[in-house]
Amino acid sequence: MKEQTKKQQKNPQDSTQTNKILKHILDFHYESYNSQEAINRQNLDPLLKVKEYINNKNTQKNLDEIAYVALVCALFAYGNVRAILKFLDSLDFGLLDSSEAIVASDFPYYRFQKAIEVKLFFLALCEMKQNRALESILHLHKSRPKPIYLLINECIEAIWQVAKKYATKLNYTLESHTSKPNGFAFLVGTPLPNTSVLPSSPLKRWNMFLRWMVREDNVDLGLWREYICPSELLLPLDTHTFGVCRTLGLLNRKSYDFKAVLEVSENLARFDKDDPIKYDFALYRLGQKGIIKKGEKVDFSKLLLCE
Repeated sequence: MKEQTKKQQKNPQDSTQTNKILKHILDFHYESYNSQEAINRQNLDPLLKVKEYINNKNTQKNLDEIAYVALVCALFAYGNVRAILKFLDSLDFGLLDSSEAIVASDFPYYRFQKAIEVKLFFLALCEMKQNRALESILHLHKSRPKPIYLLINECIEAIWQVAKKYATKLNYTLESHTSKPNGFAFLVGTPLPNTSVLPSSPLKRWNMFLRWMVREDNVDLGLWREYICPSELLLPLDTHTFGVCRTLGLLNRKSYDFKAVLEVSENLARFDKDDPIKYDFALYRLGQKGIIKKGEKVDFSKLLLCE
């Protein structure tokens, strides 16, 4: 009982006044970065490549085209942002229209992904695009909503199913569940062995992809609002945002995992139940700019001065 009381005293969530201050801070930073200028070649973000693709007047595109390009950009969004964009700049997204062209083309490797694994990823997305696979998954979710991690799992399963078929044709072994290092599994994720259990991974890049596609403001695209409500989304939690959230008292869990994602997403919903993940960018910037430092005690009155 004493231990529980101690935790409550340390947790800013348990103070109504602190919650009001924290909401004010997060709302301010959300508004500050909710602009077209928040992402450009000076303020880098993987979403920039998607926006450049959309704005390219020489490229015909529809909703499906944009979704698959966005998925490529999101899943390769790990590591240094300059390296990410350099790699994305080297890709020809027009290849997603032709499996024959993909097979005939050379692909670059990227960090943990071999060139052939990048090729297999493109082949999988190409066939899924032709079969409108993502659209089918979305329509099913709209008619029978499910937890968002199960929708992500369906997408992961669909990619693996097609990729394995092409891997066999190209004489390449592709295993979804293995103890050996696997660049494709790192890129896409691995299907759940049982949908009754939670993922262990925070699914950061998948949740970021859904944020891009579902939320609609001056940063995010909002192309899938017809299928998914912003209130269903989960925070794209990386290790840096994890530290910021723990410092702010938005997160008690010490393990960086999917349960931490659920906890912090639920807590953010206290500030905006209809669109809790809008605070993702604000949390990221607060950490990136060093306004909030991991492990340091937060003076909420001073945080207001960062405005």
